[in-house]
Amino acid sequence: MLALWAALHLVWLLRALYPGPSSISRRLPWNMFSTPRTTTTEIRAEGRTAAGDSVEIPLLDYYRFARGATAQRGYATSRFLLSSGYREERRAFAQWLAVAMERGGEPLVEVVLTRYDRGILDGQVRRRVIGRFPVASGRGSG
Repeated sequence: MLALWAALHLVWLLRALYPGPSSISRRLPWNMFSTPRTTTTEIRAEGRTAAGDSVEIPLLDYYRFARGATAQRGYATSRFLLSSGYREERRAFAQWLAVAMERGGEPLVEVVLTRYDRGILDGQVRRRVIGRFPVASGRGSG
């Protein structure tokens, strides 16, 4: 029985050291052997009013709880915002933000989601617009 336990752990260790598809290796408990990221990612949202004014959407007010022992919020690690595709999910997120802002007294006609990647080693910031989403005003009552 001890030999089976040792063999199983040896297989896990060798599998963790072998670079495979990220979907498989991400599920293993040996992610500590992966190469650390050299960037930090921040998601920001900005709204546009009917008058054309730009309003920052306070994401931290809507997501008060951090993920684990980090300062990251749920939206900051969401695959819907960070991976390609997911256009409809992003549109729904933008609509939800517009409804929240409308309830706070600031109706919006457009939500712009932007991703900022900061290099840990050089401090360089790369800005990328995730999407611009027109939102329907007056739908915040539901």
